[in-house]
Amino acid sequence: MKKTLALSLVMFIFAVSACAPQLTATPLPVMTEAPQISVTEAPAEKPYANSGFGFGFQFTSSWFGPEEYISDQTLRIEVGTDKVYPYGTDPAERVYDLRIPILL
Repeated sequence: MKKTLALSLVMFIFAVSACAPQLTATPLPVMTEAPQISVTEAPAEKPYANSGFGFGFQFTSSWFGPEEYISDQTLRIEVGTDKVYPYGTDPAERVYDLRIPILL
């Protein structure tokens, strides 16, 4: 009986130690020299201000806009780097021919 108890205790200890998480040491990377960061000038900015709403901001001069849409107490402003027109046309190419049939 003593041999069985001792053998069971040894097997239990092996099982518990096998299931325990193992800690491994991983070396941290060593920086040999500081990374070089290039400094470029910021693009020129254009100001936008709306005194009626008390709102203003700066935006990059290469962006389109701003286009203002005011409805009651709502202000919507479009400013961006790209505009999407119907079928990829620009405003100069957009010609609308609106014909309304008149029924008598």
